[in-house]
Amino acid sequence: MKKKEIKELRSLSDKDLQNALLDVQNKLREIRFKCKIERPSNIMEIRNLKRKIAVIKTIMSERRLGINK
Repeated sequence: MKKKEIKELRSLSDKDLQNALLDVQNKLREIRFKCKIERPSNIMEIRNLKRKIAVIKTIMSERRLGINK
């Protein structure tokens, strides 16, 4: 992920961040389901979505612990 995208995620509220996490998780689930049926068109997309989920969860845990970056 680019630094600009991470800054945008950090600027979101907690509710918006939670909604973004759900959206990315749903998108990943859809892609995995499609991969079972047909050949994936972009394998890197799965990796990028996993990384985005990790970044969102990290931001959420930083907020919960009170760590400012």
